[in-house]
Amino acid sequence: MSRRSDTIDFWRGLVLVTITVNHIPGNGLEHLTHRNVGFSDAAEAFVFISGLALAIIYGPRIARDGIGPAARRNLTRAGALYRTHLALTAFALVSFAALYVLTGHEELLSAHGRAPAFEATPEALVGLAALTYQIGYFNVLPLYVVLMLVAPAYFLVARRLGTAVMLAVALAVYLAGRTLPIEPPSWPEGAGGWFFDPSTWQFLFALGIAAGLHWRGAAPQRSSVVVGACAGIVALAWIVVTDAFGALPGLRGDVMPWLDLGKNQLGIGRIVHFAALAYLLVALRVADAVGRGPIGAELTRLGRHGLPVFVAGSMLAALGQALTIIAAEGRLDGVQVIAMLYTLASIGFLVLLVRVREWSSPVSTAAAQPEPARLHLASAPVPVSSRTVSSRAVSSRSSRPPRS
Repeated sequence: MSRRSDTIDFWRGLVLVTITVNHIPGNGLEHLTHRNVGFSDAAEAFVFISGLALAIIYGPRIARDGIGPAARRNLTRAGALYRTHLALTAFALVSFAALYVLTGHEELLSAHGRAPAFEATPEALVGLAALTYQIGYFNVLPLYVVLMLVAPAYFLVARRLGTAVMLAVALAVYLAGRTLPIEPPSWPEGAGGWFFDPSTWQFLFALGIAAGLHWRGAAPQRSSVVVGACAGIVALAWIVVTDAFGALPGLRGDVMPWLDLGKNQLGIGRIVHFAALAYLLVALRVADAVGRGPIGAELTRLGRHGLPVFVAGSMLAALGQALTIIAAEGRLDGVQVIAMLYTLASIGFLVLLVRVREWSSPVSTAAAQPEPARLHLASAPVPVSSRTVSSRAVSSRSSRPPRS
């Protein structure tokens, strides 16, 4: 087996850290993440690299063994993600409930869609099992369950009819999701649908699959014209989001409503910005430069253990959210400093976690990336865990509220 791609692991690790930072409100570090300088954020990266990594892992195997074995693995993975989602949501709800008992702060029970769990518990439990009830910051795994289930169909279409036809199918589903009421419902809240609409977000996943199948571990051919266009898009987004770096107050509010940037149904503006940013990172070989340093090495290590890091990061983020609520309602001084220190400690814990895992099971670090060479595709991570001798590939908010 050939070595897995350090490049994919690097970007996956970076996005997992970014998600952890963004899910602990008010920590100061969240202002340094790329959602503050553009129209997309870690969620787009998270989904794209899921499809990319699956294609690189399973593309050659499907060509050799057919779609059956891959479909069975994806079904197993979807079941594992479903169980993980239930466990994580239960952990979050119990944590917030326990801290409410200790402090009496009611926001712990009501913020980010948690109220139904405590006000309509029977309905919420049924909704949780049916994936129709999702609390804030814990609603990306239901999307991944769906993506894992539809992935074999996309691989089958790509194999028999080509990646262009597969993308055409994904685009048709995306357009249907934008125009027809096919979004999975949100219940028992009864307002709207899932925070991440699978019918639209699957398009970004399909783009990742197409990229993985088309380039097969090699970088896309660099074009100075495309690099220039992508740089222009990224620069314009940065100008808009920052009100021209403070020179044009109100620019963001005037322009963004016209750009189709909705997160729930994956606005076109988000797709364009993410695609431009991803291509730019690939073309400039950012991972090759940054990934060689000590920080890059730690991010790569985090990326090799996608699911454990995602789970641990989600748990730490839930506790961080609760602690910031308690600190804010208790009118403690230095809430932002407390949140920042907690966030840094959480990142340190994640680094320690993967080091312990690799120390206790060295074989798990000798992951495999099917097919050729080292991958230079730079995009963004998702918990598709390292393919190892013993571990599986796996795949990051509220019924409506916050962003991932």
